Amino acid sequence: MKLEVIGETIIEAPAAKVWRIIAHEFAHIGRWATSIPQSQEVTSDDPENQGEVTGRVCATNVPGFSDITERFTYYDEEKMRYGYEAVNGNPWFVNKAENNWSVKPLSPSISQVEFRGVVELKPFPGFLMAPFMRLQFKKVGREVSEELKYYVEQGEPHPRKQKQLDKG
Repeated sequence: MKLEVIGETIIEAPAAKVWRIIAHEFAHIGRWATSIPQSQEVTSDDPENQGEVTGRVCATNVPGFSDITERFTYYDEEKMRYGYEAVNGNPWFVNKAENNWSVKPLSPSISQVEFRGVVELKPFPGFLMAPFMRLQFKKVGREVSEELKYYVEQGEPHPRKQKQLDKG
């Protein structure tokens, strides 16, 4: 059973600025997304690419999920798009979780960000969990879009995230 969440948001900022935040600062989503209280980078242990960021570990406050390790599945700097999957930390009833992001310039100062998340659930209890998870993922998707837009346009975390940061 698959759950899919698709979202897009228009951001009043150049595509390069948006791309820098969601791609070059991929490991630091915890700075602006409320659903991720904290995050840190995962680097390659391959001697040829040592130190290269290959993913991130995210603490999450999404019910049922704990610290999740995510790794890039593809990354295209020129086309401003990438994908990643959760490789560790999913609940036992999740077979696979992946997400794809892209940035498109609409004008020199306006960008469109699109994301598509797909979660594959085990048949049991997937069919029981799916309605709850679909609602939860849609809510998180809306909030992440709002918080990214605010962070890029205002240069500071959304008030919802700032409240979380102030609690410390």
